[in-house]
Order: sequence, then structure tokens, then C-alpha cells
Amino acid sequence: MPRGKGKLPAGMSIRKDGRYMLKFQVDGERYSVYGNSVPECRERELEKREKLKNGLMVSNENITLDQYYKAWQAGRVGTIKKSTRYAQDRQYKQIKKIMGRKKLVKIERRDVIALQKELSDTLTTQGVNLAVSLLKSILRAAVNDRIISWNPCEGVRSLKRTEPKATDTIHRALTEEEQKTFFQYAPASWYCNFYKFLLLTGVRTGEAAALQWSDIDYKAELIHITKTVARISNDEYAINEPKTKTSKRDIPLTEDIKAVLQDQRQQQRDVFGAKIVGFHSRVFTATDGKDFVKTSNIRTSILNILNKAERDGQVIESFSPHCFRDTFATRAIESGMEPQTLKTILGHASLSMTMDLYAHVMPNTKKMEMDKVKIVI
Repeated sequence: MPRGKGKLPAGMSIRKDGRYMLKFQVDGERYSVYGNSVPECRERELEKREKLKNGLMVSNENITLDQYYKAWQAGRVGTIKKSTRYAQDRQYKQIKKIMGRKKLVKIERRDVIALQKELSDTLTTQGVNLAVSLLKSILRAAVNDRIISWNPCEGVRSLKRTEPKATDTIHRALTEEEQKTFFQYAPASWYCNFYKFLLLTGVRTGEAAALQWSDIDYKAELIHITKTVARISNDEYAINEPKTKTSKRDIPLTEDIKAVLQDQRQQQRDVFGAKIVGFHSRVFTATDGKDFVKTSNIRTSILNILNKAERDGQVIESFSPHCFRDTFATRAIESGMEPQTLKTILGHASLSMTMDLYAHVMPNTKKMEMDKVKIVI
């Protein structure tokens, strides 16, 4: 035994090349790990035991992408949000169809490029790029686990966007006339106050759905945005941390917002009784008074309102719930709000995000701004 090594732990020995070897058993099967030190051997033993527990200990040559993905996600339980896991599982389904059964050691750069091409037939550019980004993360972990020697996703460029910009599609603001028409027909909907709240505050739909009466600080005249509702499975929703660190914010409580909240509280009391409107009750709920407000319900409600208006000859182009946030931002810019202030209220991480996505300029606003320009000729 080399000098200074001391007594080795049970099952551990030193090879002729000076490296340590640790032998151990799991369910009667013998396994060995190697390292340059006792701690390194111990660490690799724990890693191998974890892989055995997750059913990953097939020989490296035979591990498929599906097998590794399952073990990779099992090892991340408790370290990522359930909503993140749900989103990744949905993205992986697209990858699984094409290369789920392919062995990790057989995946090459050309396979990743072929995946991009095939996915682009059914997904948006963004959807393809997100799927490839997920694959890159999975294979990076496989490199760290010494299953493959390199990541074939490295150097594969993201696809250039071919679809219209978000500002031209989902990110659109209502005109003032559309606003007026929509709320002329909205009062019959259970979610009318929800729409008004979105429009007056610019909060995301998930943030409004998670809001409790305890978050309404009448003394300080602030609304505390500290959480959001997120989807964690096909039919399950839960309260989550906000989208980003900057999403945790306070929004000033204006008189118009107070009026909407007062009407919402009265609506809940009229339908469900005073007991349901407790300090920790949610401000907005589904029609049963208990379930979360879900995007699918909101989309259906908005469509019903637009159909009613259309039957009376007042046509509004279809829009998503996010449109209320866009409209708030646009009205704020039109009213002269400083972009930096708007950024804080919206909970954005950067000013460029605010201006690129939400500062829509209406045609009449451009005309008004041009009229202000005085050039002597």
C-alpha cells in the first residue's frame, strides 16, 4: 500500500496504475467504480446507485434516449417546478416520436439536423428551437454522466423565425373602439371583472388567477403580485412562483381598480355567500367558486362575447386573453407613461422586452405625434 494512504474503506483497493477501485453489490449484483481519490470513488458509487435505482444501468452502448430522459427527469424531482416538468414532457413527446428509441451513443449531429427538419413540418420555428434546446440539455447531462463523449447538438444553429412576429399575432392591442364594444357585451359573463382587472393592471392571466384578497393592500394602496397559476399536468393546475424574479412586484391600486374589486367581491357574495370571500380566498375563481380560472375557460368566454357582438353587426377580430395585457401597455404608452415605469409594472426583466412586445402604436397616436413635430421650411 502506498505511503500516506492509510487504511482504505471496505471494498476499496488501489490498482497498479495508482487509481482507486471500489467494489459494491446491489441486489446480489457486483459493480465497480474507479477514481483518483477515495472521495471521488464514493461519489461515483452514489451516482451509480442512483442510476440503478432509476433503472438506467444498462450498458452505455444500449441506453436509448427514452430511457435516459426518464432517468434524467427522475433525478431532477424537487429541483425544478412541476410546471417546468410538464412543459418539458410535452416538448419531449415531439422528440420521442422521431428518435426516442435511438441509442444515445448512435445520435449524431446529422440526426439533430434531421430532427429540426422533420419537426418544422408540424411546429412553429419557436417550437422546433425549444425542442432542440431541450435535447441539447438532455445530451449535455449524458456527457456529464460519461455515457457519451460529446454533445451532437453543439454547433447546430437555431432555425430563423419564419412566422410573423408576436407583435403581429398574439401580441395585439384592442383599439379604443374595440374596447368599448367588448365591454358593452361583457357584463353577462362571469369573468367580466376578471377582464377589467387585466385591462386596468396589465397583469398576466395566471397572476390574476392566483391573486388572493390578502394580496390587496388597501392601506398602502398596492396590489402584491407574488404568485401565479401554472399547469402541471393535462388536467391539473397549481399555485407557482412567478414567471421571473422581476415578476414579483407591487402595482398601485387606483380608484378604477378598487371599483372593479368591490364589484367582484359583491358578485361572489351574491352567488356564494359571505363565507367564501375570506381573507385568503382567491379574488377570481371559475363559475363554481372554487376552481382556478383557466385559459381555456377564458378563451371560450371571450369567443362567446365576440359572437354576441357580431350578431349585432359589431365585429371584433378574435383575440387571446393576453390581449388585455397588450392593451394596458399600449394605453399606458399613449397616455405618456415612462417606459421604465411600464417595465416595472409589467414585471419585465428588460426595457427592450417591454418596448418590443407591448408598446404598440395606434395609427391615431402616430398622427398626433407627427402633428407635434414643427419643422420650418
